[in-house]
Amino acid sequence: MRLSGVFFLTSLVLLYSCKHRTTEVDLSRISLQPVKIHRYEKALFSIPPDKLNPELTSISGEFNIFLGDQYLEPSNLTHLQSFISDTSMQALYRATLRCYPDLTGQSDELNQAFKYFKYYFPDNPTPEVFTYISGLDVDNPIRYSAQGIVISLDLFLGKNEPIYVKSGIPRYKTERMTSERIAPLCMEEIGRSLVIMDGERQRLLDMMVSEGKVLYFADITLPKTPDALKIGYSQAQVDWCVANEARIWAFLVENNLLFTTDQEAVSKLMTDGPFTSGFGQDSPGRIGTWVGWQIVRNYMQRNPDEPVEKLMQEKDFQKILEGSRYKPRK
Repeated sequence: MRLSGVFFLTSLVLLYSCKHRTTEVDLSRISLQPVKIHRYEKALFSIPPDKLNPELTSISGEFNIFLGDQYLEPSNLTHLQSFISDTSMQALYRATLRCYPDLTGQSDELNQAFKYFKYYFPDNPTPEVFTYISGLDVDNPIRYSAQGIVISLDLFLGKNEPIYVKSGIPRYKTERMTSERIAPLCMEEIGRSLVIMDGERQRLLDMMVSEGKVLYFADITLPKTPDALKIGYSQAQVDWCVANEARIWAFLVENNLLFTTDQEAVSKLMTDGPFTSGFGQDSPGRIGTWVGWQIVRNYMQRNPDEPVEKLMQEKDFQKILEGSRYKPRK
């Protein structure tokens, strides 16, 4: 009986994956310069603290996104000197070098993802990519702006990194602080910048569908990446969501939560955590994000001619819900 149960669950997951498989597109006409990842941490920590003033000028052009135009101001020099002299920052830098002597794999993965980005958004510029040491800024592993993507490499050292344990970072966070999460998080930040929100709408549904759009963008730019890596769940947590999809949806509908603006209710379903309160410790956090993802996937399947750009700009999230006809089977 146990084997048959495992077989049933595995079959369910496979069917679910096939249901949501992203259609492959022809990238043969998409031509991009290979992605070069600019490593600010290497450039900065290679400068002796007592020689910052003369040597910063040689890297200021490449790393203006970090240094700005006032990097030689005394207060800025003092801050940088303190940063690279700090023993904890030096330990993070050494750990980063051990984990990432080069970033060839990440460059190749981002290069392919950017081709998909260019396919769906031909008028958008391809971002430059930078890395740095954030000092374990766990809330901002990736930043994206018009100047480029900034990757906090010290937040992707592997789930068993001793520095994380000493720093007291929760285990549910360190579990996903791995190299495989870099590309998904980069593409999600780009996707988030494309989502247009109605500032007056702060309903749970709006938050869910907004995050669902972000993950759908990851679907189409990283079509071969497993769902678990895209959303930052373990495979067991993805399996739990698949098996309990109808239960989750019934809970939202029966408790009239879809259109609530109550911030406590919204936070419970959308905030990161080891699990979602009310669903047990086997559930993942951010269940609302996962449901929003399935709504957007269903919507795009039922509207195959809808341009992705239009999806990202659509502010009527109730229209997306209704157009998705989302109703998971029990």
